[in-house]
This record gives sequence, structure tokens and C-alpha cells, in this order.
Amino acid sequence: MILGVCKQIVNIIYFAILCITIGGVEDMKITLPQKEGTVKEFDIKEL
Repeated sequence: MILGVCKQIVNIIYFAILCITIGGVEDMKITLPQKEGTVKEFDIKEL
């Protein structure tokens, strides 16, 4: 149980770091003006 939770936390942190490093600046510029558009684009990036 504990190992599974740790792995999930590591995966979430790793994914967050990738998102920030790959398109952090661009995402920030897009998210500030329009939030609806960013949700759709973010979903596409996840896939």
C-alpha cells in the first residue's frame, strides 16, 4: 500500500515537472487571458 502511494506521488510530481519545463512559459501566457481554451489544449497535451 505505502509503495503504491509513493509511486503515484512520484509520477504526479514528475508529470508536473515535465509540464512546467516543456511549456511552462507558453501555458502561463495562454492561461492568464483565457482559461477555457487552456483546459482544452491541456487535455490534448495529456493525450
